[in-house]
Amino acid sequence: MRIFRSGRRTARTVKRAPERNVHRHLRLEALESRQLLAAVVMSDLEQLAIELINRARMDPVAEAERHGIDLNEGIPRNQQISAAPKQPLAPHQALVDAAIAHSQDMLDRDYFEHVNPDGDQPGDRMAEAGYSYRQAGENISLWSIWPGFDVDNEYVVSDHRDGLFLSPGHRLNTLNGSFKEIGVGVRHGLFTEHGEDWSASLLTENYGSRSGNSFITGVAYSDQEVEDEFYSVGEGWGDVTISAVEQSSGRSYSTQTGPSGGYSLQVPNGVYTVLVGEELLRQPIEIRNVQVNGENRKVDVVFTEAEIYTPEPSQWHNFAQPLDVNADGRITPLDALVVINHLNRTGGGRLPATAAGNQPPPYLDVRGTGSVGPLDVLVIVNHLNRNPPGDGEAPAAATDEPTEKFAGIAPPADYWSGIQTWSEELKKRNAARELVEATA
Repeated sequence: MRIFRSGRRTARTVKRAPERNVHRHLRLEALESRQLLAAVVMSDLEQLAIELINRARMDPVAEAERHGIDLNEGIPRNQQISAAPKQPLAPHQALVDAAIAHSQDMLDRDYFEHVNPDGDQPGDRMAEAGYSYRQAGENISLWSIWPGFDVDNEYVVSDHRDGLFLSPGHRLNTLNGSFKEIGVGVRHGLFTEHGEDWSASLLTENYGSRSGNSFITGVAYSDQEVEDEFYSVGEGWGDVTISAVEQSSGRSYSTQTGPSGGYSLQVPNGVYTVLVGEELLRQPIEIRNVQVNGENRKVDVVFTEAEIYTPEPSQWHNFAQPLDVNADGRITPLDALVVINHLNRTGGGRLPATAAGNQPPPYLDVRGTGSVGPLDVLVIVNHLNRNPPGDGEAPAAATDEPTEKFAGIAPPADYWSGIQTWSEELKKRNAARELVEATA
C-alpha cells in the first residue's frame, strides 16, 4: 500500500526580506493598565501539531525514546542536539497564515517543494504574511493514500510529526532552541502526480524568531475527549481570557484563546501571576510566580464544564448580533471604537438599567455579562482579524470534530518530506541571509 514517498531537497540562497509595513491584524496597544493582544486562529489539528512539537522540546530525550531512537541519531557531530529542554514555541498568526497558504498552494498546484512555482521561498512567504524574522525555518510533509480515505484526522497529523522527528534534518528544526514562534498549516484534498490522484494531507511548519519580548503561551482544554493529560482534537476552549499581571508593577497583559484553545501572550521580562477565565469560570484559575526571563514559558490550563458558568446578559446586549455595537447591520472597527470611547469616558464596569434617554444603541454589552470592559473590545478585534470588516455576520463557531482514526495501517519505513532552515547573520545592517539546508 502506497502511503509515503521519499525525496530530497536542494540548497538555495534566500535574500534578506525587504523592509515593509504590513498591517494585517488590528491590535489595541493599551487601555489604562491593560494591554490587549488578539487571539491566534487555527484549527484543532494545527494546534495538535504544535502541542506535539512543544512536547518534544520540553524533553528531547524522552521524545527520542518514545520514537525508539537516540536523540542524535543521524545528526552530524557539529550539529548535535543537547538533552536540555528547549523553550516552548508560541503561535504567531502571520506564521500560521503563511503555513496554511503554502499547504493549500501545494495541494492546489500539485507540487511538493519549499520554493513554489512562482519562485517564492519560505522567507518570502513569511515576510509577505507580515512576519519580520531574524531566523526562520520550514518543515513540510506530504501524507498520501488511495482516494476515498479520510486523511483529515489526528492519526495523520501524529504520523506527520512522527516522520518529521525520525528524520534527522527535520528534528534539528523541531529542537532548534533559538526559535521562539511557530505557525502550522494542515490542509487535505486530492493531490495529483504523474496523472494519478491521491487523497493527501499537506503539513507546513514555519519556525521563526524576531526581535522583541518573550511569550507566555499554552492551551486551554478540557481533557474530556481522551483523558490522557494531553490536548486532543475537540478538547480546546476558545474565547477564554488569559491575563498576566506583572507582580512588581501591576501591569496587566491580556488575550483570549483562539478557537482551538491555544494562546500567545507577549510580555516583558518579569514575574507574573497568570489568571485564566476571569469571567468564564466560577473560580478563576490563578498560576503564580511565572517567571519570564528571555525565553518563552508554557502555561497550559485544564478545566471541566462543571467550572463554567453563564452570566446573565443585559438589555445593553445585542442578542441578534452581539458584535454589532452601533446596530448598523455590520461589524467594523467603528464598533470597537464605540466601546473604547465609552471606556475612556466612564472606566467601564456594570451597566445601569435602561431607561428613557438611556438605552441602546450602542449595545455595549458585547460578551453578554451585564458589564463592559476592555475584553468586550478584544472580542470585536478578534472577529475583525478573522473576517473582512463589515461582513455583518456573527462569528462562526469554529469546530474541528474528531474523526475516526485509521486502523491497521503501520507507519512506513521511509518518509517523504522537505526541510530548509536559514538564518540572518547580524554582523551588519544589511547582512545577507544564508540558507542552510538539512536533508533527511
